[in-house]
Amino acid sequence: MYSISNLFIFTMLLSSCGDVAAQMDQAFWGKSANDKTLVGPYVQNVTPTSAVVAWESEASDSVSLQVWNENFAQTVIANESKILPDGVFVHHAMISDLEPDTTYSYEVSSGSNSSKVFRFTTAPLRGQRKSFEFFAYSDCQKGPKIHDHIVNEVLINRADGRLLSERYAFGLVAGDIVQNGDEQQQYRSRFFNPIQNISSQVPYYVAIGNHENDSRTYFDYMNLPKNGTPGFEEHWYSFDYANTHIIGLDSNSRYQLAEQIEWLRADLESVCHDPEIEMVFSFFHHPHHSEIWPIGESEYSGKFVQEMEKFVKDCGKAGAYFFGHTHAYARGQSRDVPLYHVNVGSAGGELDKWGEYEHRDYPEFEISESEFGVVTVKVNVDEQVGFQSERLSVGDGPWLDQMKVSDMFAWTQEVQEVGNLEIESDGEHEFLASNLHSLPAEKIDVMDLSAHEIHWQAVDRNGLIVDESWQRRRNIFWNKDTVQSENYGRYSVADVDFQQVRMRVRNSNLHWSDWKTVERIRE
Repeated sequence: MYSISNLFIFTMLLSSCGDVAAQMDQAFWGKSANDKTLVGPYVQNVTPTSAVVAWESEASDSVSLQVWNENFAQTVIANESKILPDGVFVHHAMISDLEPDTTYSYEVSSGSNSSKVFRFTTAPLRGQRKSFEFFAYSDCQKGPKIHDHIVNEVLINRADGRLLSERYAFGLVAGDIVQNGDEQQQYRSRFFNPIQNISSQVPYYVAIGNHENDSRTYFDYMNLPKNGTPGFEEHWYSFDYANTHIIGLDSNSRYQLAEQIEWLRADLESVCHDPEIEMVFSFFHHPHHSEIWPIGESEYSGKFVQEMEKFVKDCGKAGAYFFGHTHAYARGQSRDVPLYHVNVGSAGGELDKWGEYEHRDYPEFEISESEFGVVTVKVNVDEQVGFQSERLSVGDGPWLDQMKVSDMFAWTQEVQEVGNLEIESDGEHEFLASNLHSLPAEKIDVMDLSAHEIHWQAVDRNGLIVDESWQRRRNIFWNKDTVQSENYGRYSVADVDFQQVRMRVRNSNLHWSDWKTVERIRE
């Protein structure tokens, strides 16, 4: 039982803007803070040859940016300045003629004030199999101190002293960066101020959530790729980084349009047979399925998933999609294609708890946990095509725990060992998966990731599937593993007329073996 004092502390973590941003002016401008905490500078929209830096000031003119390294120096006048509801201006400066995969120093000036010196790193050339890392989270809307903790105590600490722009390629946020998008100050206190130490060096890309309220202020702050459907710029978009393609989508009800699905289909088709793109990641706010909070599900998001699954199947590539809205973590995978489903919440939104709603145990999800945290993705590890991901959890409150890795998942292009299992009959309707030269299913080591999943099918004389079962080594649902190890690898065919049973095995990197088949033995 939590004490009243602990619950009070947790409530303050969730709801207070606190002191996260109190020294923003001093940190960035080297002057005493006044009654307005100003945002920036922050990096956005980085390509191999360009980048955008944005920042706020009270002045609309005399705003510029200086960028340099040992071989380059440039002064850039802000090419776009927008007035915000409180009369402050947000400026966007486009820097061009840069070299790929190169680190630059920069500072911004507004009137007589100049910022400290920061750095950013341009993207590598498209198609390059460069090792890099990015992070993804969502729903930081209500807990700026939790958000601050995830950024500064988890992500920045993991950089181990390296330049942040060289440790992280970019960050993805799957929506709800504020609680009320019509309140400008929330963008400062709940989003930009907690990320100030990393966003000054690492570009952030956001998929708009429902709490942004489709506000003009959101779009004034953001500078996202504008390659979506004309008239819907920055609602959906895509960009390339090395040999990956990243897609941001808008799952909000007002934009659940056929035009977006048509654009997504065309965008995926454009990289389908492109040898320079080997993995695809997408992110959007609303879940198609949510085990902890089914109320928040969106049928429209299911169309995103269908397009991603079709792309992966038809094009021979792999990837993941990230979402939020549910304030929890979840991870699963499609059965027939190497596509991960990842709920990357929550980075501050009050957690959805087990027992508060009617929950649903979906077959594609392997783990669902009510916790705060962030997902990191390492791509092309050791320059081998693939990715390795970790869920970095800081617990479920009422206080924040020390960071721990609560889940891991991976895919590699090179097929690794898949469990070499055989089918044994144990009666007319009962079948077992067994290791060669061993006893049946009990001998399958539960830690053997080469046999992470087993897929059974019973087919009739015409080859039609009449029954099937998709089995997992584990299923973390409502705080326990629902898989009984003694039943893993056992298949009882339903009371149907069947001729054959076949089985395939999948390893933890989402590679399936070939099918193995046995004839029905009639008693």
